[in-house]
Amino acid sequence: MPRNSVLLSYTDITWNSVRYLQTCEGVRSDVTHLSLQLLPFPWFPRQHALYPTVKFPLIHRDASTVKGSPGYERLLHDFLAANAAKHSNHLFLDLHAVNDDDIAPNGQYLGFTLTPHGLIWKVNLPTANVDTLYSQWKSLPSPEVHFAVAVYPPGSWEFAAATIANDARYQGGLFALSYWLERGRKARPAGEAAKYVIGMHHALQLLIQVDAAAAITNGNWGLTYESYDMAKNTALAAMRLTTGLDLIAPLLSPLKKESRRNGASHHTLTEINELQELVQQTNEIRLMTHRRIEALVPAMKARQDRDARAFEDFAAASSLRSKKMKMKSGSKKKTRKRPKGKHTASEH
Repeated sequence: MPRNSVLLSYTDITWNSVRYLQTCEGVRSDVTHLSLQLLPFPWFPRQHALYPTVKFPLIHRDASTVKGSPGYERLLHDFLAANAAKHSNHLFLDLHAVNDDDIAPNGQYLGFTLTPHGLIWKVNLPTANVDTLYSQWKSLPSPEVHFAVAVYPPGSWEFAAATIANDARYQGGLFALSYWLERGRKARPAGEAAKYVIGMHHALQLLIQVDAAAAITNGNWGLTYESYDMAKNTALAAMRLTTGLDLIAPLLSPLKKESRRNGASHHTLTEINELQELVQQTNEIRLMTHRRIEALVPAMKARQDRDARAFEDFAAASSLRSKKMKMKSGSKKKTRKRPKGKHTASEH
């Protein structure tokens, strides 16, 4: 976090961890740390003087600490609105201070834009440039996740901490997925399409890592969010990547020639090499995507998910494309001419 940031905690694990680091270890005393659980209490105004850089809005009678309730949303919105001007780039929020279902596309929440920032949310003004927000997020290392169920079982502080780290990585994957889905709607030039494919691959890799970490906990799901949502978002990322690879494959050769002709930067050439490797893996990625969809569709139908048909149609079209490619490949092998020898039997 930048210096002199304001952090709003919601869960005990975040509140107590940060309090310990600041009070006992003397770490980041410049960060103003507040608890959303304490703000509504009648006695809390007596503490306001301890936070001279913070503006405290009026607490209404319906104020609540129950996430998703009107009283809670008003409490949180009023605080963010009161401090957004002064701390526009320094406001941070506990990852679990917000219900995932309450966050609209592109991180929109209560008139602000939320972006993942390590283990927490960064609160941005609604006018913030999404490309800049994505670049800022990508510049940060992804949270490390270490589950050791045999030593730290579910219910332990350590298991909870690992789950929060995995939740944060999941939100990063969702942020990347949403960003590239939006960019994909206008990825017309070959160069822009190439960036889309690489970006979508990055989002997919993040989601796969989260899924793998959550699933290795001996039957205990190491993620706060539902496994169904995890599976659906991962399948969606795989579908979009597969489609992107099919579209970029015929454009790859002209793109490489244009890059050489224009003296492309080292970064661009590295992206093209990465793209070429991905195109070579298209069949494997397509098969992986097909398997994910096949495993997911029964659950989608059971939930009457309106996207079930689209996922099924994609799997069917992808399977048909694979068959045609195999037939085409087999046909080429059959029509290949055998080289003639220097002499034939009739010549003797």
